[in-house]
Amino acid sequence: MLTLVGGGSRSGKSVYAENLIKNSATYIATGIGFDTEMKNRIKKHRERRENSNVDWTTVECQYKIDEGISLKEYALFDSLGVFTSNVMYEITKDELTKETKEKTVEVVVSEIEKLVKIAKKFNSKLIIVTDETGLGVIPENKVARDYRDILGSVNQRVAKMADEVYFVAMGIGVKLK
Repeated sequence: MLTLVGGGSRSGKSVYAENLIKNSATYIATGIGFDTEMKNRIKKHRERRENSNVDWTTVECQYKIDEGISLKEYALFDSLGVFTSNVMYEITKDELTKETKEKTVEVVVSEIEKLVKIAKKFNSKLIIVTDETGLGVIPENKVARDYRDILGSVNQRVAKMADEVYFVAMGIGVKLK
């Protein structure tokens, strides 16, 4: 079973996704602590998991899904937006062309398809958290607009794969599918 949980920045989507989990879970972390602000975000997520009633195992996964990954009853991939940005940077190295944008989408979707197969192998319920980037103002710079477009394409493709899709706003989830 694949569940996609999306929402805007600070919408409560990660907490909402975590609350869908019972018993034991593998947390697939995509964030990279490259600066103080990101390190603090990672720390906040880690502390929240440590203070929950779920038995968490954390696996780092910034660019590629490790095919040897072992999953528990639930697997939480947090987040597709960060993962997409990591892959986008690795592929484009700031050289965004139509071809590198398309390649980024294909690589990310391929990695998620790989993760879905792994989840089926372990009979895990896979929950993917993602960012909705299309509700705000049009970004001022080209890189941000390209990221918005890439993630929008990725979100649409993963939503089609998903059994359930939730949109979270102000901490409240609404089932879309």
